Amino acid sequence: MVGGSSPKRVSPWEAAFALLEAPPGSLADAVVRLEQLIPMGGALRETLAPDSGEARSWLDRFQAECQEHARVLRMFTAPGEPSASQGGGEGGSGNDANRSDPSLRELATAEAAAPGPEPGGRARAARALLHQLEGLARRCTRMAEMDFGFLFDNERKLFTIGYNVSDRCRDGSFYDLLASEARLCSYFCVARGLVNQEHWFLFRRLLGEVDGEPVLMSWSGSMFEYLMPLLVMPTYDNTLLDQTYRAAVAAQVRCGRSLGIPWGISESGYQAIDAHGNYQYRAFGAQGLGFKRGLADDIVVAPYASLLALMVDPLSACENLQVLAREGCVGRFGFYEAVD
Repeated sequence: MVGGSSPKRVSPWEAAFALLEAPPGSLADAVVRLEQLIPMGGALRETLAPDSGEARSWLDRFQAECQEHARVLRMFTAPGEPSASQGGGEGGSGNDANRSDPSLRELATAEAAAPGPEPGGRARAARALLHQLEGLARRCTRMAEMDFGFLFDNERKLFTIGYNVSDRCRDGSFYDLLASEARLCSYFCVARGLVNQEHWFLFRRLLGEVDGEPVLMSWSGSMFEYLMPLLVMPTYDNTLLDQTYRAAVAAQVRCGRSLGIPWGISESGYQAIDAHGNYQYRAFGAQGLGFKRGLADDIVVAPYASLLALMVDPLSACENLQVLAREGCVGRFGFYEAVD
């Protein structure tokens, strides 16, 4: 104590967050932190209300995940490196910052007679994991080898919106707007050499305006059209697409505020069911972003639209998700599909 003041008490949550604040410096450091987090679950559980059964189940899952990750990482940690149970201390060994861990391939080619209680154990584990990863890569490659030719119109050099299996013919409409989720398919096909680059420049780039900023117009003004491809595609500052992302989110925010509701309108399920009791699904969007008529007539808020917006305006998206949560739009398995 200094000057008679008592030392600050650190809550279990603060202690856990402190361990997660900075990335580990090495595999050994990661193992140390995981092993320190595992017993913290009991202290964290004591801070919960008696009726918080769901939170307790998530803590149990958290502990189990920590144990599993520690077990896997321990297979690749060099013999003799400290663990939490061996007094590694917080933050791992002091030499972590001056040393880099070998890659999986480096471990896989290590000498079988490596020192330690299990000679060559790390090498065998690395080879087994590499074998699994290479198998997954081959499966992904096979899945990516799709035939898009039957959807591509060689005269227009555009993709149709679909294929009628019963009539065995392509639909008569085309994806011709750059502000469409279909640009992800086009990006993939150009990258794979399945279609010529000319196809990309045949997309129409019709501009609107949001708060003085140019924005590409889409068909329905949905967040899905604008932001879904951004989950995979790169973006570059000061480009038309980059400006469009920001302007589209701003338009959605403004639309929600004008209506006095949480923002985030996109294609989703809504309050209509068919003869079999299945909710129906269609595109909804923000007025001013889409060509489709009647966008202002039906307002359905989809929480996943805010999750997409995290890539563009994380602060506004987080605030909106908090509003949705307070409004009861989240359950045991996450946010609901939509609020009609």
